[in-house]
Formats: sequence, structure tokens, C-alpha cells
Amino acid sequence: RVKPPFGAAEIDRGHPVGGSIVGCWIYNERGGAPLDLVMGQPTIPINGPVWGASRNAENNVDLTFAKASDQYLNCGNPTRLQLTAAITICTSYRLTTVPVDGASYQLVAKDKDTGGRAYSLDIYRKDADTPVAGARFYINGGAGNNVTQEGRAPVAGDDRQVIGSYSASLITLYINGVKTTEKAPTDTSIPSATANVLHARREYAGFTEPLDGALRYVYILNRKCTDS
Repeated sequence: RVKPPFGAAEIDRGHPVGGSIVGCWIYNERGGAPLDLVMGQPTIPINGPVWGASRNAENNVDLTFAKASDQYLNCGNPTRLQLTAAITICTSYRLTTVPVDGASYQLVAKDKDTGGRAYSLDIYRKDADTPVAGARFYINGGAGNNVTQEGRAPVAGDDRQVIGSYSASLITLYINGVKTTEKAPTDTSIPSATANVLHARREYAGFTEPLDGALRYVYILNRKCTDS
């Protein structure tokens, strides 16, 4: 039995999940492909991400992704992840290195250069003159005011929970359970997209931006995150 963050209902492993959770990947299988516990469906590991050691009381383990090997998980494009209204994405990440100037490491993304840019939660580094940004959440490619970011340069070894949340009125970022930034988005809906939902990468040709680090779990909800 797994208790997710931000007050969502507990999850019985191996059983369908109701309510607002539309995607739930708990990394504690210690081998094979992490299951999406909503439907009991495995993801598709690409290029061999590596299982790590247990790191917390829930017996979750890090799944480590090497940027140089272009390692990631493909969760497909099921209807329940094709959200165009409210969404919350939560993960716990650890960085091995930091992105180069002007680039990012993708954590969870449904973002593609052809077929639509829906949403992305990532770690971004601006250029050397202004080396800030850090965790970032956006919809529709971040156009206009559709992006929120923490304004902190990422650091190798960062080990944190990050939550990105969107509704028609607010786009919000939380770090380790604390609200970091919030603003009114330009767009009042998320664009539909044919892109697959990926962990540790996106499908944007030429700018896939794979993660060099680890993830511990991923949750996607079809509602805005509340502060309580």
C-alpha cells in the first residue's frame, strides 16, 4: 500500500485506482519495467535505465537515467493522460550532473515538435550570465505566461520533490511541498497532443533533453494541486 503526496488517496499495488489519479508509477519493482498502477500496465524502458538502492520508508528506489545513453521510460499516450484542463504532476528527482547553458533535463513530458506540445516538468539552466531557472513547469511549450520556474540554478546532487500544477486560472510550482512560484497562465486549456508521455525525456526532435539523474516516482492527477 502506497501513500502518495499532497493528500491523494492511498494506492493498493496491483489494483485499479479511482478518483483524480490518472497515472501512478512507483519505482520499487527492483527490476523490469515500472508499472502504471492505475491500470497495471508496464511502461517501456528505453536503452536500459538502471535500478538503484532503497532510499526511503516506502521502499522506493531510484531509477537512474544516463543522458549519454539516452535512457528513458515510454508510458504511451492513453486517453487518461491526454489532459486538456487541470493537471498536477509530482515526482522526486536527483541530479547526477546539471544541464548545459540554455538546456534542460526533462522529468515528465508530453511534448513533441509535431503533433502538439501539451505539458512538461523539467530542470532548466539558463546561460552563464544568468545561471538560474531550476525546476520548471509549462504547458503549450511555455509560450506567453504558460511557464513557471523557481529562479534557482540547479546543482549536481539536488535531491528534491517537485510538483507542477495547472488550472485555467493558475500555474504553480512546489518544491519539497512548499509553493515556490505561481502566476495566471496565458492559455486557459492545455493543447491536445499526440506525443507519448515520457519519464526522463521528451519527443521533441533535436531537443529531446534526456535526464542525467534519477527519478523515484511519478504521479499525474486530473486536478489542480491544493496547498493543504
